[in-house]
Amino acid sequence: MEKLLANSASIIDESDNHQLIGVDRQMQRLLAEATHNEFLIEELDRLYGHALRLWYVNLHRVRILRQEICDEREIVAAIKARDGARARQIMHGIVEGFHRELMNLHGKRS
Repeated sequence: MEKLLANSASIIDESDNHQLIGVDRQMQRLLAEATHNEFLIEELDRLYGHALRLWYVNLHRVRILRQEICDEREIVAAIKARDGARARQIMHGIVEGFHRELMNLHGKRS
């Protein structure tokens, strides 16, 4: 996870959505695997596949991927600090941001 975060700095600066999605996918997978819960890992993988389809439809207009990667860095820091409440709060914000972004992309208000 640390290596992925270190390598993602230049990708975040470039703001290339295709590369950002790759980093986001890897980070989401690593966070899920850290739970050691096979059912959760499988379900999150399935859900991420659906989310990915939605992202690719509007990838050229998506604005929040860069922020999501930065937020995922904060989740890792919270986990390392054993602050589950903070990690949960950040993840909740990521999910809400994703929902809000999709609604905005499709001209709906959340």
